[in-house]
Amino acid sequence: MGRVSLVNYFAATVLLLSAAAARAQSDKRPPAEARIVGTVLDPQGKPLKNIFIHAVLEQTGMYMPTADSNDAGQFVIGDLGPGTYDIFGESDSAGYPNTALSFYTNENPIKVTLGNYGTATVVLVLGQKAAVLSGTLLDKVTGRVIVSPHAPHFIVEKSPNREDSIEFLGSAKFRWLIPPRVEVTLKVTAEGYKPWLYSDPSNPSKPLPLRLESGEERILKIELEPNTHHE
Repeated sequence: MGRVSLVNYFAATVLLLSAAAARAQSDKRPPAEARIVGTVLDPQGKPLKNIFIHAVLEQTGMYMPTADSNDAGQFVIGDLGPGTYDIFGESDSAGYPNTALSFYTNENPIKVTLGNYGTATVVLVLGQKAAVLSGTLLDKVTGRVIVSPHAPHFIVEKSPNREDSIEFLGSAKFRWLIPPRVEVTLKVTAEGYKPWLYSDPSNPSKPLPLRLESGEERILKIELEPNTHHE
C-alpha cells in the first residue's frame, strides 16, 4: 500500500511540474501585436509626405507610437494591442493641424478596431489646411523683441463660442495654426507686460474678430506695454 501511495505521489508531482512548465511556455508567447498601415492624402487625393500620423486609443485617450508618412504618403504603426483607435494626421509646417484636438474640425475621422493580431489598412484624407497667425512680440517702449522670464501665453477663442478655445505657450516669434473661415479672437500675456488684445485701436478693450481663409497667413507685430505697476 505504501508503494502504491508513493507512486501516486510521484505521478501527481510530475503532473504539477508539467502544468507549471506549460504555463511557463505560455508566458513566453510574444505579446499581442497588431498594426495599422495606410496612405495619407490631401483633399484632392494627392499623397502627402512627412505627415505625423497618430493612433489614439479610444478607451484611454493614450497616444500610441507616431508614424511619419513617406514620399508616397504611406505609413505603418505597429506593436498595437487590441482596442479601437482614432487615426489623425498633422504637420505644422505644412499647415495641417492635429484634429485630435476638438478646437480643429475633423471632417474625415477614421476609426479602427484591432484584435490581438492582424493588419488594418486605411486611407486617411486630411481636411483643408489651417490658417496661420504669425509674428513677433515687441516691447512698446524699446521696439525690441520682448524678453520675458516665462514663455508668452497666447489664447485663441472662437467668437461664437468663447469656451471653445486653445492656448499656446511659445517664444516672442510665433507661428500658430487656427481654424480657417471661423471668427476667432486673440489675447496675449507675458510676464512683465500688460495683457494685449487684438482689437480696434479706437476701442482697445473690445476684441476684434479675426477670420482667415484656408492657407492664409496673417503676420502681426504686437507691441506689449511694460507693466510698470508695483505692489
